[in-house]
Amino acid sequence: MLLIASVLLVAPAFGQGIKGDVGERLVNDLWQKLASGNLEALEAMMAEDFQAAHQDGVQDRSQELALIKKLDSSDYSLSNFSVSRQGDALLVSYYAQVGETISGERLKQRAPRMDIFVSTDGDWKWLGHANLAAMKN
Repeated sequence: MLLIASVLLVAPAFGQGIKGDVGERLVNDLWQKLASGNLEALEAMMAEDFQAAHQDGVQDRSQELALIKKLDSSDYSLSNFSVSRQGDALLVSYYAQVGETISGERLKQRAPRMDIFVSTDGDWKWLGHANLAAMKN
């Protein structure tokens, strides 16, 4: 009986750790691909129905790939991860401190980001991204 109670108390925390570890690993892998310019690996990671939201609008997969090709995101740090899981989907929010060019404007700021991953046939695909970095008007 004591063993069962111990397992029930520890299981939720253990589950949170696994979920968080997977979410952080996926985001770190994503940023390593961005920083190295590994577009082929990024494209393979993206779901066909990928969407991204930026301050200047919403983009589909091909538009986001075109944007990524113009980015230089090699100088970055990630922090404050929060991971939620519902079924086969992981939602990962975090802060990114990055120097990058968006719409021709060079920005270096700390801003919240959110990525959504979905597990398909045992493989995690990048389904969505939100970049909440403020752009100058």
